[in-house]
Amino acid sequence: MSTPQNDTSPEQFQTEQSAANRERLDALDAYRGLTIAAMITVNNPGTWSYVYGPLRHVNWNGLAPTDLIFPSFVFMVGVSIAFSLCKHLAKGTPRGGLAAKVITRAVKIYLVGMILYMIGPIVANTLKQTWGEFDFLKYFTEDLRYTGVLHRIAIVFLVCGLLFLYTKPRTQLAVCILFLVGYWLCMTRIPMPGQGVSEKMATSTVSTDSSGLWHRLDTFIRMPTVELRPGNNLATWVDGKLLPGRTWWGPWNEERKWEE
Repeated sequence: MSTPQNDTSPEQFQTEQSAANRERLDALDAYRGLTIAAMITVNNPGTWSYVYGPLRHVNWNGLAPTDLIFPSFVFMVGVSIAFSLCKHLAKGTPRGGLAAKVITRAVKIYLVGMILYMIGPIVANTLKQTWGEFDFLKYFTEDLRYTGVLHRIAIVFLVCGLLFLYTKPRTQLAVCILFLVGYWLCMTRIPMPGQGVSEKMATSTVSTDSSGLWHRLDTFIRMPTVELRPGNNLATWVDGKLLPGRTWWGPWNEERKWEE
């Protein structure tokens, strides 16, 4: 009985393997393209006098499709980290080398974000020839944005990339839960400095019977003890007091309004 022969040459095999290594995740590419198209549509609605409702951010409460654009980019960063780093780890690439690549790429993304925010003043002052009147110190300390869209994506990529490389899935899940629950507790239990807790919760009493205990637990989960009005919450205070540079609108950053 004859043995089937493999007609694939070594060169052809290497070409096929190279093509397989370059294969991309079509679903992720399609999602990225749709998100970019949505972002362009939101930023260029034709006229700002008559904008279709879903193409606007909600004023405060609620959620519009526009509010999902930035989280979509962050989601794609996480998916890309998992697929890309898993492939390199399967090939035996050292974790140290991958960590260096993650740090380098995060720095590049952050610098691109900084450059994009600097282009406007550079072009404006060059055209107007007003460099002699430009206050560089004020611009870099008060007017320049250090926590814009690309900046945040860079920070997310850096933290999640290193976390993926040096922790196990169970630890990653624990960190995720810790961040989500911790953020919720901070926003609903820590008042903005100078604000104080709500009067109703401050004057409430603890019941000793079982029904009262369950009622208190339900109240603790459902009702926040602090104000969550625009400009009057812990996230606003952090944005305005602790983050360097200029916020996007008023005392807080636009990209996190959907979180609050």
